[in-house]
Amino acid sequence: AFNSGFMNGCFLSGAIAPDGTKQAVSAVTGAWTTSAVGLANGNYDQFRFQLNVILSYITGSTTASIINPFPKPFELYPNKYGISFLVCAVLVTLASYIATNTKPGDTRAFFYLAAIANGLQNSLTSTHTSNLCRTAHFSGISSDIGTFLGQVLRGNTANLLKLKVFVGLGVAFFMGGFLSFFTTQQFQCQSLLFSAVLYLGIGVSFLLQK
Repeated sequence: AFNSGFMNGCFLSGAIAPDGTKQAVSAVTGAWTTSAVGLANGNYDQFRFQLNVILSYITGSTTASIINPFPKPFELYPNKYGISFLVCAVLVTLASYIATNTKPGDTRAFFYLAAIANGLQNSLTSTHTSNLCRTAHFSGISSDIGTFLGQVLRGNTANLLKLKVFVGLGVAFFMGGFLSFFTTQQFQCQSLLFSAVLYLGIGVSFLLQK
């Protein structure tokens, strides 16, 4: 969750794209609406860009299922999870490289690569927890926090543990976005390498498990 919050903050800062374009890559709810509005008002560049972000996110989720086509909830698959996170590390590294070496208007591929990585990560955590926890976007989790909080306030503590977990995920995502502000101020496109290293560390830790 921290890593997705960090990446999303980097791309929303405008410091990654040479032309200052700001675009969310950890969630695509806004992209669905923005693409529809772009098509409706004849802004086809906006429509294509947002559609490509959506398709990239879906590609990431598809990739996660290709790597692990028969997941069982709450069962660890160290090799498959390790490979998945290593793929994310490669994608984000490529995004950083392309963003660093491109000129304004040349390509937006770095957005798409980051969206693929987030889609892959979100699918992995979602299938692992039987669609309970999503670590890249927080609309559903924010709703669940409110739902479980209301239950707790009325004396129903059945979902108290879930509430604590979801609040923890939210804080991690928030802190990722918070720290991305300072990182992009100093490192610009190279900020994404911090995410790549984190993905690499997680992937290697899974592969080293017996």
